[in-house]
Amino acid sequence: MDKSKRVLNLSHADIETFEEKDFKGYAAIDVTEYCFGELEEDPWGTLRSLRALLRDARLRLTFGGQALLGYRHYPDEFVDAFVAAAIDNGINVIRIFDALNDARNLETAAASAKKYGAELEIGMVYAESPVHSIPYFAGYAAQIAAMGADSIGIIGVSNEFVCRELTEAVIKAVQLPVTVSATEEKIADIALDSGAVTAEVYLLEAYGADFAEEAEQVRKDAGCPPMVYPISFTIGAQAIRNSYSSKRYETVGEDFKDLVLGKFGKLPAPLAPEFVSEICGDEPLVLVRPADLLEPEYDRIREYTAPWLEQEEDILTYALYRGIAIAFFEKRKAKKYALDMPHAHKDRGIHTV
Repeated sequence: MDKSKRVLNLSHADIETFEEKDFKGYAAIDVTEYCFGELEEDPWGTLRSLRALLRDARLRLTFGGQALLGYRHYPDEFVDAFVAAAIDNGINVIRIFDALNDARNLETAAASAKKYGAELEIGMVYAESPVHSIPYFAGYAAQIAAMGADSIGIIGVSNEFVCRELTEAVIKAVQLPVTVSATEEKIADIALDSGAVTAEVYLLEAYGADFAEEAEQVRKDAGCPPMVYPISFTIGAQAIRNSYSSKRYETVGEDFKDLVLGKFGKLPAPLAPEFVSEICGDEPLVLVRPADLLEPEYDRIREYTAPWLEQEEDILTYALYRGIAIAFFEKRKAKKYALDMPHAHKDRGIHTV
């Protein structure tokens, strides 16, 4: 496939083996995994270094809307700060999607990307179910296009015929460039033949094959959500619980209960009332945008992380990684001041140098 029509998903292995010239010519370089995959180095410093190295490249950051890079939804203030920091540190393209295709969970990130001047790609996650039709996706594409998208992404299509039909339908519906993240190289090629401007191979996270049948039943019970993280993890974990129980839904994971309640967003298909009652009891469903129920916490986290802060972005690092971030901050401080932390006495404030 022509480099100019491909997006490179950058990994540490690429950096180790590629020369600078090898990164030239791509439509964009997605740095999400490279910068934020693991907290071995400061992700923001890594992004700044990458920006300096790849001066002419278009750098892209992909994240799950209100969930950012994680599992839970974040208050709007964190989403806005995360987008601002990403763009300020070198990102050109903000690419967002919601695991349930609930456009409400994209509103804040989309508005922030436009406010801070990034190119905005809004993706929709492909799924197969009685409610996920070509007209459904064409309609959703029109909905997210109205949020100011510069391009529309199709994520995870796995069928050649569907890929062609869906790509053409979305292009017709929105009159915007369409990018396709397919599950196989040949499907990505078909997307380009159908008029997509860029394509990449993107492997959807799957649940274990041993529990596939049970997971599909759980997915159906839960409103047929697309099987991408974190939903795939939630569905898969509940399928495992069911498989090891004498009765289906005898034990229910808290995250699965939250999914049914609507704390992740609106589910694609309506749920059977008796199923909701079985899982959630008398708890009320969440009918508003989930983030509307969240209290601001940016200032509280700033105060908590004050002993470790070296840059404003460290607040975001803690929000994304929590306990792992604290361990990283301690390691960073020890390295900066040549502290022998394993032999330090925290209560007495004594350490060796």
